[in-house]
Amino acid sequence: MRARHAALSAALVGLVLATGACSSGRPEAPPDPAAVASVFRVADSGRCPTWRSSFDLTGNVPGRTRHMVPFPATRLLLCGYHHGQDGMAPEPATALVTDRATIQRLTKALDAVRKPKPGTYHCGEDTGAEVLEIFTGSHAHERAEAEVLQSLSGCPGADNGYRDGWVGESGAGTAVMELLPRAYQAMV
Repeated sequence: MRARHAALSAALVGLVLATGACSSGRPEAPPDPAAVASVFRVADSGRCPTWRSSFDLTGNVPGRTRHMVPFPATRLLLCGYHHGQDGMAPEPATALVTDRATIQRLTKALDAVRKPKPGTYHCGEDTGAEVLEIFTGSHAHERAEAEVLQSLSGCPGADNGYRDGWVGESGAGTAVMELLPRAYQAMV
């Protein structure tokens, strides 16, 4: 299992999201109501945490072992992180997406993410560039949220806390990069 621990901006100090783990066939843990409420506050604000060294992934809808985003999302907050040449993390790139067709295209690409086939892979340089994707919408007449952390360099992957895989040829990397500001794209 792999856990990620959060370190967020002063405005979000103390925001800790429920512990996630790699896709291991284990049952999904019940959501932590406080963590879910914190995620909704971040998503509703449209403001990304200013920095992160890692992030715990949570969600309040069952089905995360089968789908990266197990509900029809209507809003997506993208938070692009990278480390500058001096090793410091600049302000995150932020994009708010409300076009349902665009969100559906990205969730479909994320569902195509699979474990890599056995073998030797020679990936490009890992710059540490990652995008936190916070999806919100509704499920069973309740607000729903799910996060996906997608690495964009090296051997790029995506993880929702219960299901992970190599982005490879899924189209998820291209789909998310097209939504981020051009200045961020140039840094990655």
